[in-house]
Amino acid sequence: CVNTKTVSVTVNPLPTLTISPASATLCTGSSTVLTASGASTYSWSPATGLSCSGCAGPTANPTVTTIYTVTGTDVNGCVNTTTAGITINPLPTIIISPPSVTFCVGGSTVLTASGANSYVWSPSAGLSCTNCPGPTANPTVSTIYTITGTDVNGCVNTKTIQVTVNPLPDAATAILGNTTVCAGSSNESYFVSAINNATDYAWILPAGFSINSGSNTNSILVSVAPTASSGTITVYGINPCGNGISSSLAITVSPLPDSA
Repeated sequence: CVNTKTVSVTVNPLPTLTISPASATLCTGSSTVLTASGASTYSWSPATGLSCSGCAGPTANPTVTTIYTVTGTDVNGCVNTTTAGITINPLPTIIISPPSVTFCVGGSTVLTASGANSYVWSPSAGLSCTNCPGPTANPTVSTIYTITGTDVNGCVNTKTIQVTVNPLPDAATAILGNTTVCAGSSNESYFVSAINNATDYAWILPAGFSINSGSNTNSILVSVAPTASSGTITVYGINPCGNGISSSLAITVSPLPDSA
């Protein structure tokens, strides 16, 4: 004896997963949003560099090239996977030669950049060009220049250089001290207020005057020989470039009385 019976078997298709973008190329430090679709829930791996691992659209900023796999589950519990690759290009290594420079007011130097394909310098003040690898720099004041370099992959990095300009000395003030001294006296004190931008001082004395101490400072002690002559004391405030500004003081020497 024979009989029959039927049973219905429903086969649900796997979810069709997509990731946008399916691949991306980033520079170190940059990020992109990976958007998954086609399922109800998602799980990403590896989790490194992702803002979330159980969401549909994590922000990805890995430090190295990474292939991410997303596992999607639909309302029927069916599971599928797909991948997205993110390639990481390193930032260009910008080099400036010389690494730092110092010159006097009116001087100049060539700043040479390397390590990228295009360059932008800022600020522009004192530069012969701002979009070249080797501008001539002649700023009038000390300046920190920043160069932004872009490589063939569009990756950007920056580098700075300090250009120090030694300014001219200025604001010399009158020399303070006795304008009348006795021949044969010692330790006469003369002083000039510190001169702006001066790093050294040079004193010029009348005949018969000699410095006891402080020859390269803004104050000195002076001895007056018995035979010294009246004249002028002059001090020069000098910057590292040898430029100077002066101040002077007329000195009268009172002779010693004749011996009886």
